[in-house]
Amino acid sequence: MDDLEKRIASKDVWTFKECVGLAAEFNVKTRMIILLVHELGKTYLDAS
Repeated sequence: MDDLEKRIASKDVWTFKECVGLAAEFNVKTRMIILLVHELGKTYLDAS
């Protein structure tokens, strides 16, 4: 999971579309990505 956290940490703002793509790339659920985005203090935008 370390690579995923580094990837999320590399950007300050994540959109839903980007989260879906990241979830597919790492083979996890989109909600897991959104949770990690919030946990790492990044901004999540629900609009595309």
